Amino acid sequence: YSTMVTPKVYRDSPAGDYPFCPVLTKRKNADETTETDSHGLRTNRVDKVCSLHYYFNIKLFNIERTMGTHYQGTPAEQSALNSYIKLSRAAEAVGQRINDHLKAAHLTISQFGVLEALYHLGPLQPGQLAEKILKSSGNLTLVIDNLVKRGLVQRQRRADDRRCIDIQLTPAGRDLIADLMPGHVAGVVAAFAPLTPEEQAQLGDLCRRLGLAQQET
Repeated sequence: YSTMVTPKVYRDSPAGDYPFCPVLTKRKNADETTETDSHGLRTNRVDKVCSLHYYFNIKLFNIERTMGTHYQGTPAEQSALNSYIKLSRAAEAVGQRINDHLKAAHLTISQFGVLEALYHLGPLQPGQLAEKILKSSGNLTLVIDNLVKRGLVQRQRRADDRRCIDIQLTPAGRDLIADLMPGHVAGVVAAFAPLTPEEQAQLGDLCRRLGLAQQET
């Protein structure tokens, strides 16, 4: 990737009124990062720039360039589209970071969701599970089938009503989810660390408002 480095000039900065403004580029098959400043000069290491006591406000250039709509609509349309794009990209980035550890356990996100729901709520019927992890009953059937094959969950008919089937964890499934949860929680905390607790609460309120509004339309 490339990063755009925007100069942030301080009074004691040796950059003065004509700040050094490098564009950093990571070369393939290279052991080091190269820099080119506004004068065309090159240095070999980022830490050499830092040792010169230059001050920068670094922004991820590629991310900023893609975080918006190109649709030339009304202000209201552009505002909604920009919010949708940023929400989608943020959700995708956060989800990938948080759920990356599931690969080592050979679990999909849906399979982990089933195990986590059963771990905290106890045995549930398929319809209840589908509601908890936002899956259709048809798609959930395949998820449960694969967990049954691995011996992580089992189907159990209720003694008081043989028509009802509960999904419950096996001992192996309980052990697996118990091992995964601490790392999963730590990943969630790390992903949201850029936001203060107040900002996290505000984000949660906005997401809840937005989600509930869709059910009313």
